[in-house]
Amino acid sequence: MSIVLLMNFINYGFVLFFGIVAALYLADFPFGEHKKFYMLTILGFGAIQLLFYLAMGESALYKCYPLLIHLPLILLIRFVLHRNLYISMIAVLSAYLLCTPRKMFGTFVAFFFDYDPLVSDIATTLITIPLLCIVINYIAPYVIKLKYESKIILFLFFLLPLAYYILEYSFTVYTSLLYTGGALVADFLDSFLVCLYFILSILTIDISSQRNKVAQENLLLTTVTSQAKMEITQLSQLQKQTAIYRHDLKHHMNFLKNCIEQNKTDEALHYIHEICTNLTHTTGTK
Repeated sequence: MSIVLLMNFINYGFVLFFGIVAALYLADFPFGEHKKFYMLTILGFGAIQLLFYLAMGESALYKCYPLLIHLPLILLIRFVLHRNLYISMIAVLSAYLLCTPRKMFGTFVAFFFDYDPLVSDIATTLITIPLLCIVINYIAPYVIKLKYESKIILFLFFLLPLAYYILEYSFTVYTSLLYTGGALVADFLDSFLVCLYFILSILTIDISSQRNKVAQENLLLTTVTSQAKMEITQLSQLQKQTAIYRHDLKHHMNFLKNCIEQNKTDEALHYIHEICTNLTHTTGTK
């Protein structure tokens, strides 16, 4: 086996490793807690890829990747890890999308060596682990939060990697239109990406606007509820105070009635004077 073929084979192993680990992390299934599952999954898919590579060759493997690797990985995340179907597809398609910087780095380095495939494979292999660390530490934590979002948000987030996946396989794997289609394909891709951007932007703004409206309504409702509770508390305190005043008034009237019945006018007048003095001191009025 030549060094070029060997490095190409190693590169396929690294891209499989990258895709599986990235997809599982994006599906909120970290390595630290599930080492055995990671090992079995990587070894299982690796064996399938190896046998297919040796039996059918690189070209056939590349074209059969969706059915051979991607779809089974989606089903694995959905039915074995019990993740939402949208989350399962987003995890796998996003992992595929994140392979693009890896491939681009290899092409960039190979550019200085007349696009030598050996150099490209070496550079792509070397960037795998650093790029995977970036995905795990800085991208996965945000994608994981999608599990708390509505199906509409999940669908919108799902559209971009799905569109890229379809275009990539349509124009570079199953055909070579991206490189031979000329201006027509370039204009189509530009138009498609622009339309997709505006569609996603409009829908995102609409959803954000609805959320803000609901948040404002909830804030208003909370304010009204708090005010109502405060008024109910004040009313309850007023009722208690009124009951105290009613009891005191009844006591005053009974005392004055007894004074009048017993012709104790001076005592009644003195009592009334004391009450007025107390009221003056309490209210601060004259």
